Amino acid sequence: MANLQFSHKPGPQRFGLVACLDISGFSEFCKEAEGPDGAPRLIANLFDMLAGTIDAHRFQLSLNQPSGLLEPSPTFTKFTGDGALVIWTKESDSEFSQEFLHMVVVALRHFRIRFNEISTHVWRRQWRSPKLPNCLRVGMAIGPLFPLFTLNEALDPDSKPSDYLGYPINLAVRLQGHLPELGFVVQERVASGMPELKALEAIGLKGCHNERVLVVGEDWDALGTVKKQSMMNGRVKPID
Repeated sequence: MANLQFSHKPGPQRFGLVACLDISGFSEFCKEAEGPDGAPRLIANLFDMLAGTIDAHRFQLSLNQPSGLLEPSPTFTKFTGDGALVIWTKESDSEFSQEFLHMVVVALRHFRIRFNEISTHVWRRQWRSPKLPNCLRVGMAIGPLFPLFTLNEALDPDSKPSDYLGYPINLAVRLQGHLPELGFVVQERVASGMPELKALEAIGLKGCHNERVLVVGEDWDALGTVKKQSMMNGRVKPID
């Protein structure tokens, strides 16, 4: 049997907040994109919009802080084919403030709303492709992560990880696709206490435990009875 030499080594555990963003319809768009730079140009536009949205909310939060300091930017971003992972990390013995977590939830919700508006009203005037990305789904989770360093990075104490692994990444990925009718699903630990969010229990998550999650209350209320019944048939159940 071959002696496998992996190019990464795990580093010390860190505490992380993970957001998984999935662009519905992106694969079809790539087939129809205008020229070889069509898809990269669209993604670059989206990442600029995402960074601007997060920075605007970070700045607004800093105005309410006694120190006036900006909360941290994402530690790590990674494009994953038809979506992205955005990760914030802290040392393993500290956690994020509730104000920071709520800020990230609000920022990503606003980004999702903006994405859906642009895909519906703006891109159809800018792109000739008949198949445009038409929806953004978001899943969020929190917990311990392990940074991965290449063999060269492991020798440099100041190097940044080239990747991360851990249960919160798996969970965020599963949550973003678990309730596509809603498209915004957050592990309860991330955003407890936000009155605009409704608590449910996500069940049947592939490779993950059942999890108490939060969804946007007004989006849940807007669903018809048939869709709610379909979701409660093996994917989610109410919390008494």
